[in-house]
Amino acid sequence: MQTSIKIAVFDFDYTIINANSTTYLNKLVIQEELLEKKLPFRTPSIAQLNRFKYPEEIEKYRNEKNFTLFYEQVIKYMFNKYGINKQKLENCLKDVIINESMKKLVKFLHENEYELIIVSDSNIFVIKSIIENNRLAEYFSDKIFANTLEFGPNGLITIKPCINENFQRLNCVKETCRDNICKRVVVENYLAGKKDCIISKIIYIGDGKIDFCPGVGLRQNDIFFVKKNSSLARFLQNETNKNKLKADIKYWKNANDIISHLN
Repeated sequence: MQTSIKIAVFDFDYTIINANSTTYLNKLVIQEELLEKKLPFRTPSIAQLNRFKYPEEIEKYRNEKNFTLFYEQVIKYMFNKYGINKQKLENCLKDVIINESMKKLVKFLHENEYELIIVSDSNIFVIKSIIENNRLAEYFSDKIFANTLEFGPNGLITIKPCINENFQRLNCVKETCRDNICKRVVVENYLAGKKDCIISKIIYIGDGKIDFCPGVGLRQNDIFFVKKNSSLARFLQNETNKNKLKADIKYWKNANDIISHLN
């Protein structure tokens, strides 16, 4: 007899947390620059962290379709110029707080027998650090799908993409995906490992245009939770885009809205 399961897929940045988890690390470089100039340190806002620019030799790697090489250069720069190592990165990430309503949602879904997974264009090191610091690691265990950040000897750092360029993207909506990740491919691969189960419901929670492609893959009885006032919400204002979705679309401002929809 096949087991019936429910699956909840979470984006991470601006979904589980209210920040970009990788640009949050810019805080360390800003602090070092202020120390060099002998200026007092003030905690930068999320907007300031996102706007921060690196020297041109780093910025030239910035690519909206693939951030992995850029962030690899950023973290190497942090280490080579300021000695910012793995431990300092981990200490910085302790400041990232997951709000109580999101923690409540994660526990609510777990109690209601959903399998929880994270699919993100951030990296596993950053995501694991944050969810462990916020005592949510047990709910996701090893079900985190993102780019891989590896620390080698003598400060050697590499970031490997979540999927490589040879990966089959048969169902990919290429205009909204990135070269290093198609979240629909990741989700469908995960579901392929559940062949012996009946997947009764999938809910997908996200905020970015990059979440549109996995949304297209959802079925009529699934739910696509779209964050209000997000780039994804604006993208769906176009009826042509919205009509590609089969799932029920629900908009959320905070995680309590999602709980209300599911109750």
